Amino acid sequence: MIALEEKFLVNILYRHESEILNGVDINNINFEKLITLTSGHLMLPALFFNIQKKKSSYLFPEDFIAYIKSIYAINKARNEILLDEAKELSELLVENNIKHIFLKGTALLLSNVFEDIGERMIGDIDFIIQGKDEEKIKKVLEKNKYCSQETYSSFSF
Repeated sequence: MIALEEKFLVNILYRHESEILNGVDINNINFEKLITLTSGHLMLPALFFNIQKKKSSYLFPEDFIAYIKSIYAINKARNEILLDEAKELSELLVENNIKHIFLKGTALLLSNVFEDIGERMIGDIDFIIQGKDEEKIKKVLEKNKYCSQETYSSFSF
């Protein structure tokens, strides 16, 4: 059976603002559990964004809103930096004739899938290249100070 906090989270993220409380008794919500659940799915920024969008902050304790707002702000600032880095990286790869495709969070943000770039958490820039360019990209990335603490493999740099 789905926990009350899970149902509430789904309602906030995916239902119309008039349906947020459908099947949920707000007095029985454990807000610490909601934070843990949402954080575990990397959804805190999306939760804040949807609470604001649906004008439902009145349903939450003030300290809860302040906390997720700060996470959202940090995430948005980080995403702005990562998007700039992805664009620079793309230009570098194009200059060196390395075909590439961004994946996952970076691809979604670059494609403007989200209304707000702070909504989606990303921690790195994932992309794929053709196998024939593997040695070439190692040299290009090292030359341009893209360093890795790990040994290169064909699956990650």
